Amino acid sequence: MKNNIIDLTKQLIASPSWVDEKTNEIAIGQFIFVYLKVNSKLNVTKQKIAGGRFNVVAQNSDAVNTLIIGHIDTVQPSQNWSQNPVKPEVVGNKLCGLGSSDMKSGVAAMLVLATSPNLPVGTMFLFYIDEEYDFLGMKGFIKKYKNKIKPERIISLDGS
Repeated sequence: MKNNIIDLTKQLIASPSWVDEKTNEIAIGQFIFVYLKVNSKLNVTKQKIAGGRFNVVAQNSDAVNTLIIGHIDTVQPSQNWSQNPVKPEVVGNKLCGLGSSDMKSGVAAMLVLATSPNLPVGTMFLFYIDEEYDFLGMKGFIKKYKNKIKPERIISLDGS
């Protein structure tokens, strides 16, 4: 697997992750899980949330100082797309595709950071589901971890 942020963003865009009766975040979650298992030294787990959907949690210590978060779902594509929304395309100097700025480029940055050999001890990454809908992933994470971690910093790499 490539560790180039542009290539990773393209791979993430190509994996549909909106939520409807046919599509959800399972495939992109599996990509993230395997990527981190293969390319990082982090303890990587799946936190089951609902209907086979899961958050990916990766950490290098039980004592968490820094929590880095990003959601792995997107909004549903609208009819206004002039190209295939899950076929990443460079137009001029911009990478276009569904979720390119919210939030698949942020997830790619998280993956690159998570594979850094100089990652400070006490770092946890949360790749969570369902931000664009009902926040099921964040609600599940808080329920499980609210009394287990007390990070000094929480960094969100969301597009805005």
